[in-house]
Amino acid sequence: SAMPADRRDARKAEALSAAQGFLAATPRDSTSQAAALGLSSWVQYLARLSEPWNRWGDVQSHIGLVHHVTAATLVSEGQDPGTHFEDAEAAYDRAILLDPGSESPYRYWRGGARLVHARHKVQTGDDPRAQYRGAIEDFTYVLDAHPGVVEVLRQRVEASIDLSNLAGLSSEETLRISELAISDLSEISKSDPKDLQALVDRADCRYRVSTLDGVASETALDRARRAIEDLDRVLKAAPGNSQVVARRGRTLHQFARILHEMRLPAGEAFETAIADLDSVIADSPESDELWEVRGQARMYLGREQQRSRRDPSSTWKAALADFGEAIRLEPARWKAHRDRGRVFEWMGKYEESVLEFEAAVRLAPENEWNRDALARSRAKAGASWAADL
Repeated sequence: SAMPADRRDARKAEALSAAQGFLAATPRDSTSQAAALGLSSWVQYLARLSEPWNRWGDVQSHIGLVHHVTAATLVSEGQDPGTHFEDAEAAYDRAILLDPGSESPYRYWRGGARLVHARHKVQTGDDPRAQYRGAIEDFTYVLDAHPGVVEVLRQRVEASIDLSNLAGLSSEETLRISELAISDLSEISKSDPKDLQALVDRADCRYRVSTLDGVASETALDRARRAIEDLDRVLKAAPGNSQVVARRGRTLHQFARILHEMRLPAGEAFETAIADLDSVIADSPESDELWEVRGQARMYLGREQQRSRRDPSSTWKAALADFGEAIRLEPARWKAHRDRGRVFEWMGKYEESVLEFEAAVRLAPENEWNRDALARSRAKAGASWAADL
C-alpha cells in the first residue's frame, strides 16, 4: 500500500534535511555537492508520487551514496571526511532493513563504501581490517545471490588482495583470503581470456601464498610454478613488459629457493631468475628492491655451486655488490644488510659479517633471527681471532 501522508512527509523532511546537511558541510567547489542536489530533487519526486513504503529503501541507499561520494571526494581533495563513511554505512544498513528484497544492490554499494573507507584508513595509519572484511562479506553475499558477475568479482578481488597484503594477519587468514582472490581471478580470466591484469594479479596471489611460513613443500613449489605460468602467458601476449618480467624474476627466485631448501637441483632456476632481473635492472637501475632480489638469487646460486663443489666466490662477490647497491639506494633495507652478513659468514669473513648483522639489528631490533646471527658471527669472529694468535 502507499505510504500514509504523514509518514511520507516526515520521511521527506528527514531526507531533505540530510541532503541539506551534506550541502552545508561540503566545500562549495566539490563534486559531491551536485550529488546532494540530485538527491534533494529525487526525494521530492518520490514523495510526490507517493511511492510504496519499501521504495524508501532506495532513498536511504541514495543517502548512503551521497555520504559515500562526499567522503571519497573530500579524501581525494586531501580533506577530512568526518563521519561520512560511517554515515554511508548506516544509511545502507537502513536501506536493507526497509527493503530486504533489494538487499543485493544495497550490499554491493555498502561493500564499495567499506572498501574505500578501508583504503582511507590505510592512508591514515588506522586499522582497516574490519572494513576490508565487511566489504568481502558484502560482495560474497551478492555473488552468492548472483554468481559470476564480473564487476562484483573484481571488487571482491581488490578487497581480498588489499587485506592479504596487510601486516599482522595470521597465515591461515592470508591463505584463505588469497585463495578466494585466486578463485575469483580464475573466473574473471575464464570469462575474458584477454584480461592480462587478472593473470598478473593471480600470479601475485600465488607468489604470496608460496612464501607463507617459509615452509618448502610440494604445495609451495606448485603455487610458485603456477604463478610463473601465469606470467609466461602475459609475456607471450605482451612481450618485454618490464613490470611483468620483474615479477617473473622474483617468482623464479622464489621457485628456485623452494627447490634449494628441498635439496633439489635449483641452479638453472636461479640463473633464469637472474637473467630476468638483469634485463629489468638495466632499464630501472633505481629500484632497490630489484637489486636486493638479484643479490638473494646470486647468494643462493653460490650455495648451489658450493654443494656441487664449484667455486662460488665470484657469484658471492656479485651478490655483495647487489646488496651494497640496494643499501645505497635505500639505507633502511635491513634485509640487504642481513644477507650481506650471511654471504660474508659463508665466505669465512666473520668480522665483516659482524658489521652487517649489527646494522641489521640496529634497523630491525625486533627480529630474533638477526640477533641470533649476530651472536653466532661474533663467536666465530672471536674464535678466528684467537686462532690467529
